[in-house]
Amino acid sequence: MKRTEKGIVCPNCERVDMLATYRKRQIVEYRNISTQKIPIGGVYGYKANWLKESAKLIGKEGIRCMACQKDLEHSDFAGVGEIKISSKGALFVNDFFERFTAGNKED
Repeated sequence: MKRTEKGIVCPNCERVDMLATYRKRQIVEYRNISTQKIPIGGVYGYKANWLKESAKLIGKEGIRCMACQKDLEHSDFAGVGEIKISSKGALFVNDFFERFTAGNKED
């Protein structure tokens, strides 16, 4: 993972400090139709604005570069074995085995 004093560099576009977490959600909304009133021109109006029925998380959360709009995986960052996303922030977990064996590549 390439890090400068200004932040983490995107491995795809080389922009600094443009990473964000994302999540994909499915939202189901509805509007009630007013069928008690006489329709105006054959169109029944609505009783109220849109109401949310449910919102559920689809899939998983991830890391995205907001400059190039690419979804990034832990394998895109050198030396990162896993990315854990929580409500407090994103944790980039180092891949110890890759870092340990990277210095011994003299073949």
